[in-house]
Order: sequence, then C-alpha cells, then structure tokens
Amino acid sequence: MDGLSAALQEKLRDKSIGPFHMMYAVNIFSAIYLAVTAIVTGEIVQVALFIQRHPTVLVNIAAFSISSAVGQVGVAIVVSHEVSMAGLMR
Repeated sequence: MDGLSAALQEKLRDKSIGPFHMMYAVNIFSAIYLAVTAIVTGEIVQVALFIQRHPTVLVNIAAFSISSAVGQVGVAIVVSHEVSMAGLMR
C-alpha cells in the first residue's frame, strides 16, 4: 500500500491538493478498505469477541488513534513545509 499511496500522493500534489485533504482521503480509503477486508474475511467477528472479552482495550485503541493522528499531522506539516526534523529542533 505504501508504494501505491506514495505515487498517488505525488500525482495529487501536482494538482495543489493540501496535505490535510490528502491525509484525510488516504485515511478514509484505508478505513474503508480495511473494514471491507475484515468483513469479507470474517475477522470482524473475532475483533468483536475480543473487545467483548477485554473492553478496556478500547481505551488503548483510542489512545493509539489519537497519538497516531497527532503524529500524522506533525508529519504533514513537516512535509508540506519541506522542513527537516533537525531544523525544527533548533
């Protein structure tokens, strides 16, 4: 997926789509793709059963999701401004 999304992002960047719109579109596509795959393969049942047995995992999932989103925003800002991480640390 990374190879496909990187090539697609480069083509979309030429059409002046903002980094946050691009990130949103890629994440929506990924969520739909993974949801359909989980349903088709039947893994969604195993996920539901696991969450039912261990409901506190939802807190961990939420924390991971929030930290991932914050990280993605940081990366999008760095990439859109073409600034190195070393330059940000100064």
